[in-house]
Amino acid sequence: ELYTVTIAIMSVFKHSKIMVYCDCMYVVNAINNIKSPFQKKARNLDLLKHIRKTIEDNSLEVQAKHVKGHSNDPLNDE
Repeated sequence: ELYTVTIAIMSVFKHSKIMVYCDCMYVVNAINNIKSPFQKKARNLDLLKHIRKTIEDNSLEVQAKHVKGHSNDPLNDE
């Protein structure tokens, strides 16, 4: 799921505001805290660094919101 976020942020225009809807709290927390220092043993550290660099290099404003999975939420089940 984190890889999908990476692809999404690489496909938007510079200076864009992005809201990521996801049922995975790991992804939501990672995106919402992307500017915080990473722990050395963080999962997907290389991918997180790539996401942070893409956000910074393109002046993106990215937030994530948790949605309940498999709950007929149109933002999640499509």
